[in-house]
Amino acid sequence: MSIPLVGVGGISTADDAVQYMLAGASLVQIGTASFADPGTAERVIRGMRGCGRTLGIDRIETLIGEARLPASPAPAPLAEPAVEPEEAPWPK
Repeated sequence: MSIPLVGVGGISTADDAVQYMLAGASLVQIGTASFADPGTAERVIRGMRGCGRTLGIDRIETLIGEARLPASPAPAPLAEPAVEPEEAPWPK
């Protein structure tokens, strides 16, 4: 089963929308930013088209879920105990 992920909150630029899409959102919602500037949605759409041209992609949907986290470094080895168990200051 596939459930669409919708990016909501803080979207006022094309970069914001693209970041949500890279994280897996297939839709983004522009809300509060439209109250301050009713042209926000149109500006975001134009910006996303420009982003597609810059990246050389024909369909912005290509970006959905394409963010990749860098490989995690190997965990640090566990530290040696500071006090040997037989020297521990607590009762046995």
